[in-house]
Amino acid sequence: MPSADAELLRVRARRLRRLGAQLASRPLDGVLRRAGDDTWRGPLAERWRHEVAAAQHRLADAGDELVRQAIVLERRADELELLARRVAT
Repeated sequence: MPSADAELLRVRARRLRRLGAQLASRPLDGVLRRAGDDTWRGPLAERWRHEVAAAQHRLADAGDELVRQAIVLERRADELELLARRVAT
C-alpha cells in the first residue's frame, strides 16, 4: 500500500507533467501565425516576432524541466514505498 507521502509526491508529479504538457503545446504559435508580414511589417515587427519566438523557446525549456522534476518526484515516491515495505516486513 502506498504511503501518504509517496501518494502526495505522485499527485504533485502528475500536476507537473500536466503543466509541462501545456507548455509543450506551444501556446504562442497561434500568436506568431497571426503576426506575419500580412499583419505587420518592419523592424519593430521583426523584433517582436523574434522576442515571441524566444519566449516560446523558454516556455518549451520550462516544460521540459517540469517533466524532469516530475520524474524526480516519481522516483522519490518509489523509494518511499520501497522503504515503507522494508520497514513493514
